[in-house]
Formats: sequence, structure tokens, C-alpha cells
Amino acid sequence: SLTELQRVKAGNASGAVEWLKRMDAKNWSGVYSDYSNYTAAVNDAHLAYELALNYTLTGNTSDATTAVAILNQWAKTNKGFFRLPGYGGFLPDPNENLILIQGYQFANAAELLSDYTDWKAADKESFKTWIHHTFGDNALIYLSGRQDQHYWLNWDLAALSSLMSVGVLCNDKAMVDYALNYIDNGAGTGSVNHAIVALHNDGTLAQCQEVGRDQGHATLDVTLMGALCQTAKNANVGVDLFEKYHALEMAEYIGMYNLKDANGSFVNNDVPFTAYTVDDNEYTAISDASRGTERNCWELFHAYAKANNKTAKNVEAWVKYLRDKNAYGEGASTSNDELGFGTLMYGAATTATGIKGVTTDKIGVSSPAIYNLAGQRVGKDYKGLVIINGKKVVKK
Repeated sequence: SLTELQRVKAGNASGAVEWLKRMDAKNWSGVYSDYSNYTAAVNDAHLAYELALNYTLTGNTSDATTAVAILNQWAKTNKGFFRLPGYGGFLPDPNENLILIQGYQFANAAELLSDYTDWKAADKESFKTWIHHTFGDNALIYLSGRQDQHYWLNWDLAALSSLMSVGVLCNDKAMVDYALNYIDNGAGTGSVNHAIVALHNDGTLAQCQEVGRDQGHATLDVTLMGALCQTAKNANVGVDLFEKYHALEMAEYIGMYNLKDANGSFVNNDVPFTAYTVDDNEYTAISDASRGTERNCWELFHAYAKANNKTAKNVEAWVKYLRDKNAYGEGASTSNDELGFGTLMYGAATTATGIKGVTTDKIGVSSPAIYNLAGQRVGKDYKGLVIINGKKVVKK
């Protein structure tokens, strides 16, 4: 907002906090007045991304300068996720793991600014160190401690999308490889063996692990899985996570059940469902809780389907619905969870005009971290970025 931009440009570079908290009010509101201050990171990650995106598309260096100021202030002020003694070295409230959603968002903003010459090299490295330790390392701690299927799919996807994006940004191939290994072999919900519980209609619909819970979280899975899969695709990691996860088919399933017509009525009430169990709780029917949740997450999948000659009629219908509803289609984020602007970034795959590709830094292996968590070693270079698919346009 204008107020936010004025605040930033006035010298208070961001709302950066010393320790990030996302804690349950029942246990912590009487203990810490800022028990849930993670929204400061949400707001600044989105603001930095939008400013960096505008710089990428227009060459407006004023926006880049402001975005850099935000990122620098977080690296300078924030010390990471809040921890307390007596919790085994981990977080005092498991909800803090969901702050990891902001990891891929900060990484996107930083990557868009990677060619901005006025971002001083020392400040850029300080930011990478901060995001590596704050989001990358916390994602590793979370994923390495997962020994069962407890928690929901969006928890693992939050950690994996953060790990993948931070690994790409920081040229840390070991971090990227850890994410890929977890997806293949992990015990948690983010592995391919647990994310999808059933395939339907000859494999064209994939029922994910949260559809029996509610649709707000199921659509969040579409958002986070899309970011993760597109990150891997653009980073050229050697595997199509869309295929591995049945991600497009998952988006089709969730899109089918949540789709509305122009009058707001649900289009499909007869959706196939296979009963499944999570933490000894059996789900025997798809949940209608939060049904119809609207998220700016469909254009990315639509572009993937078109680029790979795949049919995705429910995804396409969601794209049409949002374009008809809003003159700009998928605009700014409607929640804390997605970056937004999908029509701008991915609409070019289906229209005659639009944005068509961003050239990104090559992922190197200089001084990479070697983790003992899964025995991953550094090898072949990667190249690519996080989730933008646009073309830089410089004003003349």
C-alpha cells in the first residue's frame, strides 16, 4: 500500500522483528505480547516481491532500492525463529514451522533483485546467510525430524518449498538434493508415497491428503505444491516434480470440487473419493468445510498443462472464472500463502501477449554446505530460479 511504501522510504526499512513467532494464543498470549508476529514477515516478503517484480518488468530502480532496503533490514534485525530452553533444541510451538511458507516468498524477491547492481555484494551475502539459517536450516531441522505421517501435507510442502527456493538462491545444491531425496524417500506427508492417497478417473484426478480435512488447506496444497514444482522446473534439477507428485491431477481434483460458476454456485458435487486414515482418524467423505476458497494458484498449473499438451479442464475453468471476475485475473495475493500475479507471470502460455521467460543465475557449487541429514553430496551444477516465468522489460 502507499502507506507501507511511505513508511519504508521514510527510513524504517521494514517491520523486521528480532525473533519470529507464530504461536498458539491459548498457550502464549499471556506470556508474550508478540506471540504471533510472523505477519511482519508476511507483509514485508510480499511487499519486497511486488517491488522487485515491478523492477524486473519496468526497470524502475526506485522500487528495487526499496525492496533491497527491506531485505537488508531483515538480515540485520532478525535472529531467526523464536526458541526456548527445554524443548530439545526445537521450537516451543510447532505452529512456528509454518513460518517456513515465507521462505520461498523472500527467496523469490531476492532472486528478482540478483542483477540489481546497487544491492551491495556484502549486503546480498548477509541476506543469503540470514535466509539460509532462518528458513533453509529450520526446514532441514523440521524435515529431518519427521519419522511418521503426523501433521498435514501443507506442513511438509511449506518446508520443502522453502528448502528448494533457499537452496537455489544460495547456490546450495546439497539443500536442493535434500529436498529431492525427501520427496522420494521421506516418511512425512510431503513424500510422493503420502501426498496423494488415491488416483481416480484413469489417473486424471489425484486425491490429496487434506481433502477430507477442509478445502482451505487443500487449496493451500495447490499453492505450495505449485511453487515447489515450478521451482524445481525452473532450476532444472533433472526431475519433473509435477509428474512425480501427480501435481496437475491434484490441482484438477481440488479445482473440480471447489469450482463455482459465474453466479457463485458449485459446479461439481459428485467427486470420487477413497476413504483414508491420518493419525488414526478415518476420513470417509470429502470435506465441504471452506469449500470454494479462492486462491491465486491456478494460472501456474494452466501454463504447465498447456506447455505439456495436457488436459486440465477444471484448472482452466478456474483460470477463466478468475479472469472473468477480475479484470486482471490473478492479482496480488489474497492470503499470506501465495505470491499472486499468476496471470501476469503465466498467462502468456495461453494468450498472444504477456510475459515469456526470465534469464536467471546459474546455480554454482562454491563453498556449499554438506549436510549429514541424508548423506547428500555436492555434484552437478543446477541453474534456474524460483517461480517466476517472466521476461525482463526495460523502459527506453
